[in-house]
Amino acid sequence: MKERNEYFDALRGGAIIAVIAIHTTGNMEYLNVTSKFYFHFAVIWRQFIGFAVPLFLTLSGYFLSHKIVNTKEYYFTFIKKQITRVYFPMLIWSLPYLLFFIYHGGHFGKSLLLYVFGGYSVFYFIILIVQYYLLLPILQQMANKKGLTIATLISALSLLLIF
Repeated sequence: MKERNEYFDALRGGAIIAVIAIHTTGNMEYLNVTSKFYFHFAVIWRQFIGFAVPLFLTLSGYFLSHKIVNTKEYYFTFIKKQITRVYFPMLIWSLPYLLFFIYHGGHFGKSLLLYVFGGYSVFYFIILIVQYYLLLPILQQMANKKGLTIATLISALSLLLIF
């Protein structure tokens, strides 16, 4: 049996609480649009709890980096297991969104693409995790061959270009 690390459990717990806070206070800006106090409070509060999704992604990347996928057999077994645990449930939970948008006259092709690629609601997170899964062997090789520096530079350049 694997021994749990309480540090990571505490990080996950904090991120879970922050996600709940994000979802329960998501419309705080509508409390009182004439009050500067509520506006400033909402802005500060959102910045305070906005760490949740990046933390979940970081933790996922950390734990995935320890997975052994050094052969095609291990890799495809890992992908099959993870896709059935993560991607297929997303498809099930997204189905009402797909049906709703098609029923209300949404473009079928666009609706289908949103459905397949996690574009409904908060399901973008699932697609990010699936990307981690699919790219895992490449990311592990990059980390082992000092490619992490190159990846960091590409990310920094991308951020500079975007912002």
